[in-house]
Amino acid sequence: MISNVTVLAVLGILDRFLTLAGVKSDWDLMWFGFKIIVLLFVISFVRSRFEGGPIITALVLILGYLMLFQYWHLFGPLMIVYFAIAFGFTMVLYDLSIAGPMASAGGGDLPPDTAKSAASRRRALLR
Repeated sequence: MISNVTVLAVLGILDRFLTLAGVKSDWDLMWFGFKIIVLLFVISFVRSRFEGGPIITALVLILGYLMLFQYWHLFGPLMIVYFAIAFGFTMVLYDLSIAGPMASAGGGDLPPDTAKSAASRRRALLR
């Protein structure tokens, strides 16, 4: 059975760790999670471009430290924009703001959904 003193000690250590990591509110927790994602991105980026070794590990540590702690005010917004583009949120905005109104106004045909539907349309035009 776990004693109350052990539980309080674990909670105190966890609170101290979260304080040192800068995680106190939900907003800070969200940024902390985003920083972890950026760190994984840096690791993946460097490892895919260069072969492994101690110099590459040092490069990952230096880039991670600079991006996450020293210049976060610069790299944070840039990474948000990059991830938005990479995950396709800009295409959703394009569909909602440009392609949707064009299709409803009859301003032109949208690209076909699939290659099969495009082939069937070509066959219909040739007949």
